[in-house]
Amino acid sequence: MTTDAVPCGWGSILETQSEMIEQTHGNQNKKQARLTNSNREIKAVICDLRIYAKVLKISQNQSPVIGSNNNTAVYDIWKLRSIILLKEIKPVHQTVAKLGIQIQITHLPGVKNEIADALSRLSRAGDYKLKEKIFQQKSVLKKIRDEQIRAMLMALL
Repeated sequence: MTTDAVPCGWGSILETQSEMIEQTHGNQNKKQARLTNSNREIKAVICDLRIYAKVLKISQNQSPVIGSNNNTAVYDIWKLRSIILLKEIKPVHQTVAKLGIQIQITHLPGVKNEIADALSRLSRAGDYKLKEKIFQQKSVLKKIRDEQIRAMLMALL
């Protein structure tokens, strides 16, 4: 399982050594967007474990590897050391205990985390368009400004 979290969203893939089994992504709310990178990454791991719970339960792999490109989150989950993030790390271990599995967590360089990274940024991708009302206001203001400039030039001549 590979995860990535950014202020606007998160993404993950669940794969075996030979094939991708499942992929998922989601948006961050305003409160989550203000969290630290490590905190967002830990929350993404928890979310992924819950989403993939059924697949992980029935899989024959009782020791899945979780990859993250955030060194601090990897270390904190592995060692259960961060007092500040303890509230966020405990649910990871509780979810793992409920599933009856043991996880291995490892740091993945960003280059090897491309798919989860792309999925985490999907919420920013979309159909962007100008708001009609603002566009019309800008057009009116530009027209007024052009008329004022023209009037000033005429006054100078």
